[in-house]
Amino acid sequence: MTALNSPHDRFFKAVFGRTEVAAEFLERYLPAAAGQALDWKTLRTAKDSFLDPELALHPADLLYTVDLRSGGAGYVHVLFEHKSYVESRIGLDLLRYRVRIWEQWLNAGNSGRLPVVVPVVVYHGAASWCVSRQFADEVEDAPALRAYVPACVYHLIDLSGYRDNELQGAVMLHTALLTLKYIFRNE
Repeated sequence: MTALNSPHDRFFKAVFGRTEVAAEFLERYLPAAAGQALDWKTLRTAKDSFLDPELALHPADLLYTVDLRSGGAGYVHVLFEHKSYVESRIGLDLLRYRVRIWEQWLNAGNSGRLPVVVPVVVYHGAASWCVSRQFADEVEDAPALRAYVPACVYHLIDLSGYRDNELQGAVMLHTALLTLKYIFRNE
């Protein structure tokens, strides 16, 4: 079954493709400081034309744009991995996404400072996520050269680490999170 036809991908896109659900999810699950920097009333799905074929690693990925409260535009990238195992090179994939998003932004005629890209990984495998969220940890450890390695981090929501009563949200979001949490379990 291709990723495009995966019922998990379709489910995720049907739920988190709704701007109001995505906004509620991001408001609740991003760190407070990050959430307060964004104007959630302006959250909108990025147009498909923004995503080039090289950028579309997985059809279930969703890209949103949202204005910064301080002015300007930021990009919130929500990446959904429906695998039941941990992806060891997710940091590299997300760095590639960031670079391509910035290239598309520049190719669209924009100038000035690049927009912020906040990668968010929603993980719902049965086992806990055990990969560092720091891209630098995927690169050879050479302390004297560490300054030359991109300091990229992503926000992880590991549903396996939440008790059911900790998963919050309105009915649609709450139900979706519980469904994702238990989809690969025999409970």
